[in-house]
Amino acid sequence: MENDLTKKMRADLLMGAFEHGQWLRLNELEKRYGVSRFEVRKALAALAAVGALEHVDNYGYRLPLANPEMDAHHRETRLVLELGAAPNVYYRADMDDLARLHEIAQRFADAIDTPSLADAQAANDDFHREFFALCGNPILAQMINEMRELVRPYSRHPYSTDENRKTSAAEHFEMLDCIERKNLPGLLDVMRRHLYRAPIASSAGSQRTSSSPQQALR
Repeated sequence: MENDLTKKMRADLLMGAFEHGQWLRLNELEKRYGVSRFEVRKALAALAAVGALEHVDNYGYRLPLANPEMDAHHRETRLVLELGAAPNVYYRADMDDLARLHEIAQRFADAIDTPSLADAQAANDDFHREFFALCGNPILAQMINEMRELVRPYSRHPYSTDENRKTSAAEHFEMLDCIERKNLPGLLDVMRRHLYRAPIASSAGSQRTSSSPQQALR
């Protein structure tokens, strides 16, 4: 089971707080999360164990470099699963379901304006879990959620900028609006955009990837 620090670091990885190839420096992580070096090392080891980070002996931990081919395979698989479940969600969702999803979508929209990416990631997870639970097939819903919540260090980060996060929040509401307005083609279109939205480059992020292996040990 993940401890609080591991959950926070996982959320930061998913929300694009770190860059591909970036070495994670121990002293910076201690300051960022306000914890001891022992706790940082324990969380890094846990994340490396599930493939979210790469451990290099005598150097430390880093995010693997981006792998566009693996990213494309992952997104294609997700698209098949999610678009397959979408019509069932569309036909099964009632007004109470939509009201609950609206509340969660608003929680995500509010959280992206706060310093805690963990809160935003938790709200995003909750929205998609609740959304696909409505498909009526628990096995399919579980597969979708496991694919979506997996930390994919080889993939681009859809939440790497404020603009991307705001666009994602707007798309959550747009998905619900399509269901309310009985617009299934519109729902499928939004879901495709939500999954394949083009990344926005971050100049600040590109500078963070320059730290050396030796710096990661500090």
